[in-house]
Amino acid sequence: MDKKRIVRRDQVKEDLVSNAAFVGQDDASVLLNFLDTPEAGIQNLSERPFFGKACFYSNPALSGLRYIPIAGFRNYQIFYRVTDDAVEIIRIMLSARDLENRLTDEPA
Repeated sequence: MDKKRIVRRDQVKEDLVSNAAFVGQDDASVLLNFLDTPEAGIQNLSERPFFGKACFYSNPALSGLRYIPIAGFRNYQIFYRVTDDAVEIIRIMLSARDLENRLTDEPA
């Protein structure tokens, strides 16, 4: 299988920074680790795009959405969609939140 390009929605950078600030509020090394760790998982998706688990939501706008946990931060997940030529990174979010509603806030 050919390597797919990675496309990130604008919200992904904001998610990464706000989540890093939260998890690293008491320890700067944790904050820095959180900022670096997701990139390895994202790059892995370019070679193995269907590695993540499929999401099943009632909203059709979320059809085809998949996720992988962030290594070392298992409660945080990278949500993405596979297209013909790319892996589109949609959000990086804490799994305990109301995911379907939060994911629907972004246009598909």
